[in-house]
Amino acid sequence: FDSKILSSYRAWVGSGFKTPSVSDTVRDFLLHLAVESPAGKYQTLWPHQREAVLRTVFAYEILGFAGKDHQWKDLLLNVVTGGGKTAIIAALMAWLRLCHEVRSFVLLSPNTIVRERLKLDFERPSREDSVWRKFNLFPPEFAHYVHDMTLHVLEPGSGSAGIRSAAVVLGNIHQL
Repeated sequence: FDSKILSSYRAWVGSGFKTPSVSDTVRDFLLHLAVESPAGKYQTLWPHQREAVLRTVFAYEILGFAGKDHQWKDLLLNVVTGGGKTAIIAALMAWLRLCHEVRSFVLLSPNTIVRERLKLDFERPSREDSVWRKFNLFPPEFAHYVHDMTLHVLEPGSGSAGIRSAAVVLGNIHQL
C-alpha cells in the first residue's frame, strides 16, 4: 500500500470497518476475528495474520475489486515458513464463504509434504483441531458453515469422484 492507501486503510480499521461499501456481515466477521477467545478456548490470529486478512478484505471491499476497478484482483500473500499461512488462508476462505457465498476453493501446494500438512488442518472440518475450529473462524450464528467446508484431496491414480461435492479441493502443483 502506498501512503495514501495506507492512511485510508488505517482509518478504516480505526473506525471498526465502518464504511457504506462494507456490509454489516463483513464488518461483523472482521470484528469476530478480532475478539480474544474466552479462557484460551480458541487460538487467535497473530497480529501479522490478522493484518494480512484485513488488508486483503480492504483491497477487495474498499479499493475496488468488488466493484468495477479490478486493479486489486491479484494479491500476494508472502509469509515466512511457520508464519501461519494456513490460518490466513482459512480465514480468507471463511470470509469468502460467509460474506460472498463462495462455496468452492482450490488449494495447490508446492509439493506432497505441504499437501499432507494442509490435509491434516482442513480434513474433517468439525474436528476440534481442524483449522476452522481451532481458530473459531465462523461467528457463532454461522458456526454451522464449518460443516460446509468439506475436503477432497487429489491423490495420484485416484479418480475425480468427490471434487464436485467438496468445498475445498487440495492438490499439489504437479497434479495441475
